[in-house]
Amino acid sequence: MWCLSVVLIGKINIKSTNMNAVSLNNLWLYLQGLTLTADNKRWIADHLYEQVRQEESVQPYTMEEINARLDRAEADVAAGRVLSRTEASKRMKEYIEQYS
Repeated sequence: MWCLSVVLIGKINIKSTNMNAVSLNNLWLYLQGLTLTADNKRWIADHLYEQVRQEESVQPYTMEEINARLDRAEADVAAGRVLSRTEASKRMKEYIEQYS
């Protein structure tokens, strides 16, 4: 039950756990052994498909994008547009309190 719960609630994904074929087959056998209605199966399939769709839509940064972000960050530091960890934490706490 643990493996099914983890997969369904999206805490991990199969790619990140590096599951091998035996583990995937065991998961499949486990799912087949459950008494699920067609609606339950559709719910599982829809949620897994949505997770895959979201993962496939995420693209890694290119080196050009990484370098541009670093350049902007260095310019912010040089211009004094930075906050200390303490000040950032304080502002976040104030923001949370204001909108809670």
